[in-house]
Amino acid sequence: MQLLKPFRNLKLPIKFLIVTGFLAMGLLSLGLNYYQTIQLEEGTLERNQQLSTLSSLVDSVTIDVLEARGYQKDYQFQQQAAMVDNFDESMSLADDAIIAVEYFLRTDDDRKLVDAIQQRLLDYQDEFHKLVDLKASQADKKQAVSEHIETLIKAMEPLMGRFFAIKQDYQAKDKLIFDAEKSIKLRLFLGSVTVMVIALVATFFILQFGVLRPVAVIQNTVRKISAGDTEVRSRLSSSDELGELATTLDNLLDERIQALIQKQRENDAINTSIIRMIQNVFMLSQRDLTVILPVEEDVTGAIADSINQLTESIKAVLENVRVVAEKVVDTSNQVKEQSSSVTQSASEEQQEIEETLAELEQAIETMQLISELAQVTNETSLKAINTTENAEESVSQTIASINKIRTTINDAEKKIKRLGERSQEIGGIVKLLDSFSSRTHLLAMNASMHAASAGVAGKGLMVVVEEVQRLAENSSEAAAEIEELVNNIQQETADTVSAMNAVITNVVEGTQLAGQAGERMQQTRLSTELLVDSIQRIARYSVAQTAVAEQLRFRAVSIDASAHSTYEKMSEQTSLSADLVWAAEELQAAIGVFKLS
Repeated sequence: MQLLKPFRNLKLPIKFLIVTGFLAMGLLSLGLNYYQTIQLEEGTLERNQQLSTLSSLVDSVTIDVLEARGYQKDYQFQQQAAMVDNFDESMSLADDAIIAVEYFLRTDDDRKLVDAIQQRLLDYQDEFHKLVDLKASQADKKQAVSEHIETLIKAMEPLMGRFFAIKQDYQAKDKLIFDAEKSIKLRLFLGSVTVMVIALVATFFILQFGVLRPVAVIQNTVRKISAGDTEVRSRLSSSDELGELATTLDNLLDERIQALIQKQRENDAINTSIIRMIQNVFMLSQRDLTVILPVEEDVTGAIADSINQLTESIKAVLENVRVVAEKVVDTSNQVKEQSSSVTQSASEEQQEIEETLAELEQAIETMQLISELAQVTNETSLKAINTTENAEESVSQTIASINKIRTTINDAEKKIKRLGERSQEIGGIVKLLDSFSSRTHLLAMNASMHAASAGVAGKGLMVVVEEVQRLAENSSEAAAEIEELVNNIQQETADTVSAMNAVITNVVEGTQLAGQAGERMQQTRLSTELLVDSIQRIARYSVAQTAVAEQLRFRAVSIDASAHSTYEKMSEQTSLSADLVWAAEELQAAIGVFKLS
């Protein structure tokens, strides 16, 4: 704690500046650690990407060379031009991949190895194309070229093995680099954390012993003073702002305690004067206005003098109020008696108005009933006129319909008579058909006799004769049926004509009766119109009389409302007069309890 003592006397801005410096140093170390970590991560990521690309290119070169080797062998067996194209394509891809690999190589030995492989591949391609260019008759040369190709392949195999090992070598080196960078990141992290912890610890001690603890001491002092402990002090000895604040607070408390002691002495003297004043005021509260308060030299003297002046003013006012209250009591009694008399008269007038209004209501109801009956009778008469007119119109239509029926029946009678005449003509035609069938029958019999005498030659004629004879028989039967039907029609026609004659007679009689009914309906309509005119006049007079009665009732209601309002106002005035009398008596009684002299 002795080490932190110099920090206590530092000013608060310097303390906060030191704390900020420690925190900034810790944050700076964390930032540098983070930046270095990002740099290492980016380097690792770039190496991984390069190694991945290198591995893909190495695999591509190996695969392309193997494919070219396969195409070369296929060509030696099959001698197809497509194999040459495939070989060239595979070797072209291998050349491109080898050129791309050179970008990712890290040592000169690796570059020399790739150059050697590239040269071997070029020699391999040249030898293959020599083999392709040789003709079939040059078998010895082909054999020599093939052997040379095999020699190149065998010489290239260890180079390809070393080429493939480059990938594994780079992977091992990257693993070592990654482990080294991991160790570096761990050391950086531990270093930055250590710096940050040191900064936080220093910040904690500076804030705790230089700011927070003095603030807590001052708060505790203020809390105890609020609880009533006037002897407590902060006693801080530091020379910073908080120490100065604590010293000022202690000095202020000392001055405040001295002022409170002096104030207590003055309060004791004032309390004595106030007690004597309270005793005199208590006597005033007992309605004894003759009491005079003693005037002291302290602050209570002005209050006592003011109370004495107020007491004298109240005595004068109460004396005047007592005189006025006596006059108010006398006047209120007179007003109360007059209000009772006026209220009685208003009540009697209101009762008479209500009786008149009730009789007028009965008269209005009677007039309204008469008016309603007249209106109902008027409506009924109008309906009777309409019914009579409709009946008259129906009778006219009935007469017209009967005349149409009579005309129709006459026409039907004529047509039926003509039908009878036509049936007689049909009877003549039937007799003609009967005569024709008889002659046909005789003709058929004669023809059959001639056919029988003709022997075999007359068989065909015999068939025709039989058909003609059968036709004659059918015609005879049909003629008999038609004749019977015509006789029936003639008989029914005669009966129908007789019935129509009887109907015509009845229609004529009905037409005469309908005409008489129409004349009587017209007489009834005229009588009903006279009755309706009289009823309408009665209804108009009744409505006018009802309106006059309504006006009288409205005026009577207004008079009744005015009388009722007058009665209510007078009742309220009587009640108010009684209240005024009671209030004046209470005022007089209240003033009487004061001792004024």
